[in-house]
Amino acid sequence: MDKLLQKITDNPIESLFAFVVVCAAIAGSVATIVYFINKAKADEKAAADAATDAATMMPTLIMEPTTMAPTTTMAPTTTMAPPTTTMAPTTTRFKILGVGYDEKIYTKGSLTDPWIKSGIPGSVKCAIQMNDGSILCVGMDNQLYKANDLNSNLVKVEGNTCCVTCVCQLRDGTIVGLGTDSKMYTKTYLTSPWIQVSPDNTCCKKWITQMNDFTILGVGLDNQLWTKQSLIAPWQLVPNSGLVKSVVQFPSGIIYAVGMDDKIYTKTSLTAPWQFGGDSTCCITSISKIRITEASLVFFSIRHNSGKCLHPQGGSATPDDYTRVVIHDGCGEDRLQFKMTAGGSIQHKTSNKCFHPEGGSANPADNTDVIFHEGCDEERLRFEFLPNGSLKHVSSGKCIHPLGGSGNPDNNTKLVIHSGCGEDRLKFTQLYEFL
Repeated sequence: MDKLLQKITDNPIESLFAFVVVCAAIAGSVATIVYFINKAKADEKAAADAATDAATMMPTLIMEPTTMAPTTTMAPTTTMAPPTTTMAPTTTRFKILGVGYDEKIYTKGSLTDPWIKSGIPGSVKCAIQMNDGSILCVGMDNQLYKANDLNSNLVKVEGNTCCVTCVCQLRDGTIVGLGTDSKMYTKTYLTSPWIQVSPDNTCCKKWITQMNDFTILGVGLDNQLWTKQSLIAPWQLVPNSGLVKSVVQFPSGIIYAVGMDDKIYTKTSLTAPWQFGGDSTCCITSISKIRITEASLVFFSIRHNSGKCLHPQGGSATPDDYTRVVIHDGCGEDRLQFKMTAGGSIQHKTSNKCFHPEGGSANPADNTDVIFHEGCDEERLRFEFLPNGSLKHVSSGKCIHPLGGSGNPDNNTKLVIHSGCGEDRLKFTQLYEFL
């Protein structure tokens, strides 16, 4: 340091000149750095502006694609489900389920196929497939029994299940039974008590099922077909219905029935004439349907009380993270199917993403959007369908609402988490694919 001071003292002009040169060099470097920083910011802004322009030039990407050519808005065909998953099912995907003279359960793939005896032991009066894929039967003691599948043992349902002669499950999950008094009774769960349908206008029927359009179809003690639009509505006789013992409608719309000769007859609508199914359909006492594609039994569309279903906003089969869940016309396609995971999350069939409250909180504020996002089965991502039809976010105790609270929301109305449950405008129904 002393030598440096001495040099500056001995040659002040030379030292001053060196100092000026160093300062100029530093200033030049700083200017260069500033130039490149400003250039990087300008490039970043230009890229953002270009992305914004691109987004505003293609508004169809955030619209429901139901009215557009599929190739312009749908996921590539390599990731789409085969067309058969959205077409009317064929007999290779559904089977006829019947109870024979020997009180055993049989199936056949078509009217001309032979009857195949199931592996379910025991004697039953009738058998149906429940929404979860299990087999529910009425035993010879008029109580309920359940088997996991066609090769499982029957297990008596716990609780007071006596006494019914036949049973069905509606698409909203309600279990309906016809008592030994030929009146209608319902229960929310298999273990719930039977409750008689009121008003007392449900008599007198021997068979009951639900049609594709939600109409309840019954067979009276007079062996004629009767319909009602809801559980509490009056029965209406179907004109020229003919005489049958039991009846079911397949997803294709074809109605199958067991005639008085214990053979199967079909018709294309309630008012169409019956067509004989052939001698090979003999001999059963009751008829139902069963779907045999195991994977599909767990998936369902979620229908709002307005009749519209839940969609990913934009309609993609593979929505991005943070895509909103909206209400829109249309149900049943693979891209509109969901399942309940083991941990209680609602998982999208074609993307495997789950419903999240936006922001991920376990206790979201009112009007928090429901979105699609990676990740399932955390406690904060649990949802539950309540017996009253509301869809509850478990950790917050709040329910899913259409934004604005309308009972008949417009297409593309977002779903939000909000306080309040139990009203009709907040009712959601699981529409299982095989129904």
